Amino acid sequence: MIRVIFAICVLATQLSYGLECSDSVSIERLPYHEFKAEHVRYETDKAEYGQYHTVFQFHNLPREGEYEFQIKRSLKGSGKYETCMSASVEDLYKISDMLQEEFPIIVISGRGFLPGESVDILLKVDGENHEEIVSYIPNPILQMSETDEAQVSAELKNADIGTYLIRFENFIEGETLRFESISGREKISDRIPYSDGMMIQHMPGVAGGKGGKCQIIITREDGERITISLPWGMQLIPFLEGRRYPV
Repeated sequence: MIRVIFAICVLATQLSYGLECSDSVSIERLPYHEFKAEHVRYETDKAEYGQYHTVFQFHNLPREGEYEFQIKRSLKGSGKYETCMSASVEDLYKISDMLQEEFPIIVISGRGFLPGESVDILLKVDGENHEEIVSYIPNPILQMSETDEAQVSAELKNADIGTYLIRFENFIEGETLRFESISGREKISDRIPYSDGMMIQHMPGVAGGKGGKCQIIITREDGERITISLPWGMQLIPFLEGRRYPV
């Protein structure tokens, strides 16, 4: 499913990075709330209510030629790059001028992507590769601490068997975390000392079940609880169809 809003919002499909290429063309990913065109934000929010949005800003694009914005989804489809938007670079600049943006932009919605699904993004100008962003997650599973920079996120690694990679970031080194997984009638509990870069592979599915939602609860030493939800099996289908809001 591909969505275009104001000719800049693409994909029925989260980080701010500037990645330089040898020919100086680059992409910067901006927080959506920093997007300056407030009227477009309003219309985008109205059309894609409740969905995650990301602004991609292009730097040093030549003002002539054709560009293609391509995406590769390893968990769905052919696993090859497919063009989701193409137009002349001149038109892209016209839109940015109309919106009073300094650089050409597109806005991406997370609708139609699986929760935690990682995709690759590729920019081509006149058929030549200019930029690639790897492991971009349009529909993230992420929960931040309310007291510090700690966060828990999950990446869907295999949709068929429902395998997630849970990442723990910015916790206190050596802090003991209580890990709880509740999926249907199955419950797993363990205590884990945090170390930098810690990850856990988890399969939330229940034997004999066709689908559901697993609740992961991380309890810190100070009692704070950080919770994320991991849908599996048939519960993933509505996300692909764009009928489900982010978890």
